[in-house]
Amino acid sequence: MAFRAKYFLELKRRKGFAAMELKRQFWIALALNQTLPINVRLQFLIKLRASRNLSSVKLKNRCIVSNRAKSVIRYFQLSRIVFRNYAREGLLVGLRRASW
Repeated sequence: MAFRAKYFLELKRRKGFAAMELKRQFWIALALNQTLPINVRLQFLIKLRASRNLSSVKLKNRCIVSNRAKSVIRYFQLSRIVFRNYAREGLLVGLRRASW
Protein backbone atom coordinates (compact mmCIF):
# COMPACT_ATOMS: atom_id res chain seq x y z
CA MET A 1 0.00 0.00 0.00
CA ALA A 2 2.78 2.43 0.84
CA PHE A 3 4.37 1.68 -2.53
CA ARG A 4 1.32 2.92 -4.41
CA ALA A 5 0.78 5.92 -2.14
CA LYS A 6 4.31 7.22 -2.66
CA TYR A 7 4.06 6.58 -6.38
CA PHE A 8 0.86 8.60 -6.72
CA LEU A 9 2.21 11.38 -4.48
CA GLU A 10 5.26 11.66 -6.72
CA LEU A 11 3.06 11.75 -9.84
CA LYS A 12 0.94 14.49 -8.30
CA ARG A 13 4.05 16.54 -7.46
CA ARG A 14 5.49 16.16 -10.96
CA LYS A 15 2.22 17.19 -12.62
CA GLY A 16 1.90 20.17 -10.31
CA PHE A 17 5.48 21.21 -10.95
CA ALA A 18 5.01 20.99 -14.72
CA ALA A 19 1.83 23.04 -14.56
CA MET A 20 3.23 25.76 -12.27
CA GLU A 21 6.85 26.00 -13.41
CA LEU A 22 6.47 29.13 -15.57
CA LYS A 23 4.27 30.87 -13.03
CA ARG A 24 6.78 30.19 -10.25
CA GLN A 25 9.66 31.54 -12.34
CA PHE A 26 7.62 34.67 -13.05
CA TRP A 27 6.77 35.11 -9.36
CA ILE A 28 10.42 34.67 -8.36
CA ALA A 29 11.52 37.30 -10.87
CA LEU A 30 8.91 39.77 -9.59
CA ALA A 31 9.65 39.04 -5.93
CA LEU A 32 13.35 39.76 -6.47
CA ASN A 33 12.77 42.89 -8.57
CA GLN A 34 14.08 45.83 -6.53
CA THR A 35 12.21 48.47 -8.57
CA LEU A 36 8.76 47.26 -7.46
CA PRO A 37 7.18 48.48 -4.22
CA ILE A 38 7.69 46.26 -1.18
CA ASN A 39 3.98 45.40 -0.77
CA VAL A 40 3.81 44.05 -4.35
CA ARG A 41 6.97 42.00 -3.82
CA LEU A 42 5.56 40.58 -0.58
CA GLN A 43 2.41 39.43 -2.37
CA PHE A 44 4.54 37.38 -4.77
CA LEU A 45 6.57 35.98 -1.88
CA ILE A 46 3.34 34.84 -0.23
CA LYS A 47 2.30 33.10 -3.47
CA LEU A 48 5.67 31.37 -3.59
CA ARG A 49 5.28 30.19 -0.02
CA ALA A 50 1.83 28.77 -0.80
CA SER A 51 3.15 26.77 -3.76
CA ARG A 52 6.09 25.28 -1.89
CA ASN A 53 5.21 21.65 -2.71
CA LEU A 54 5.32 22.46 -6.41
CA SER A 55 9.01 23.38 -6.50
CA SER A 56 11.66 21.32 -8.27
CA VAL A 57 13.47 20.66 -5.00
CA LYS A 58 10.64 18.45 -3.75
CA LEU A 59 10.86 16.08 -6.73
CA LYS A 60 12.62 12.79 -6.08
CA ASN A 61 14.29 10.51 -8.60
CA ARG A 62 12.65 7.10 -8.34
CA CYS A 63 13.26 3.75 -9.98
CA ILE A 64 10.72 3.14 -12.75
CA VAL A 65 10.52 -0.58 -11.91
CA SER A 66 10.59 -0.81 -8.12
CA ASN A 67 9.78 2.84 -7.22
CA ARG A 68 12.78 2.83 -4.89
CA ALA A 69 13.96 6.35 -4.02
CA LYS A 70 17.49 5.64 -2.85
CA SER A 71 20.52 4.87 -5.03
CA VAL A 72 18.87 5.52 -8.38
CA ILE A 73 21.12 5.66 -11.45
CA ARG A 74 19.80 8.71 -13.31
CA TYR A 75 20.79 7.69 -16.83
CA PHE A 76 18.82 4.44 -16.66
CA GLN A 77 16.25 5.56 -14.04
CA LEU A 78 16.81 2.28 -12.23
CA SER A 79 17.80 1.54 -8.67
CA ARG A 80 21.14 -0.19 -8.15
CA ILE A 81 19.40 -3.48 -7.31
CA VAL A 82 17.24 -3.55 -10.45
CA PHE A 83 20.18 -2.27 -12.53
CA ARG A 84 22.36 -5.14 -11.31
CA ASN A 85 19.69 -7.74 -12.09
CA TYR A 86 19.01 -6.34 -15.55
CA ALA A 87 22.72 -6.13 -16.34
CA ARG A 88 23.25 -9.73 -15.24
CA GLU A 89 20.40 -10.91 -17.47
CA GLY A 90 21.71 -8.86 -20.41
CA LEU A 91 18.63 -6.66 -20.69
CA LEU A 92 20.63 -3.41 -20.82
CA VAL A 93 22.03 -2.84 -24.29
CA GLY A 94 25.72 -1.97 -24.53
CA LEU A 95 26.58 -3.03 -21.00
CA ARG A 96 29.16 -5.72 -20.27
CA ARG A 97 30.73 -7.07 -17.16
CA ALA A 98 34.13 -5.68 -16.48
CA SER A 99 37.01 -8.07 -16.89
CA TRP A 100 40.69 -7.26 -16.70
